[in-house]
Amino acid sequence: MSSAVSFGTNVNAKRKRVYYEGSDTIYEGYALCYNWDTTSNILGVDRADGSKSSTTTAGSKNEGKFLRVEKPATANFFAFAGVVAPGSWCGKAGPMWLEIYVPNGAIVPVYTDKSITAGDKMYLENAQYTIINTESAGAYIGEACDTIDRSSTAGLVQVKLIDPCFNQRVDDLFQTHLSDAWTAFSNAIPTQTFNDADVSALASDMNARWADLLAAISDFTVVLSDAGLV
Repeated sequence: MSSAVSFGTNVNAKRKRVYYEGSDTIYEGYALCYNWDTTSNILGVDRADGSKSSTTTAGSKNEGKFLRVEKPATANFFAFAGVVAPGSWCGKAGPMWLEIYVPNGAIVPVYTDKSITAGDKMYLENAQYTIINTESAGAYIGEACDTIDRSSTAGLVQVKLIDPCFNQRVDDLFQTHLSDAWTAFSNAIPTQTFNDADVSALASDMNARWADLLAAISDFTVVLSDAGLV
């Protein structure tokens, strides 16, 4: 992994060396995803039993899954690896080793063929290396920090890059816990007149709902903390 930071590069940007398996010509800012379902190793060691092998069965520690990268597709969006960093590999055809910027919240250049406005949400695109601002395209991986029109000539745009797995986890957490807990809590609010017994039962139910809501908020805070956002 390279630790060098060139002038004009976000110091928070983290580069990682990976093996591109495809045969396309690669350019700076291209999106790549891990080949998550590969059984092929890189280092030639079967981590299942420590023996020499070119493959590792599913369920064992196959380093190919986090070193082998490929063109984005709907099936591998969740395994977004990052975007191609500048280097001697740019403009050359694969397969080859190259470096990527991993999605860690840093602002890095990505490749697009759309007209972009700062603040646009950016997404992976099926069977393409470009990152675009069309929600229906695929996984959300960051937000644009530039306003620039690349619709005529594809090129780079600065994007705050994040891991789509984290984004999906936050969204799922909100939908599953916060939203449901709040809905249940709201539904417990009375719309009619109650006697003393009703009020006591309602208070007990609302206390339980409130506890659920606080627990969901606590879980949500843990997720943000794990991501270094709080």
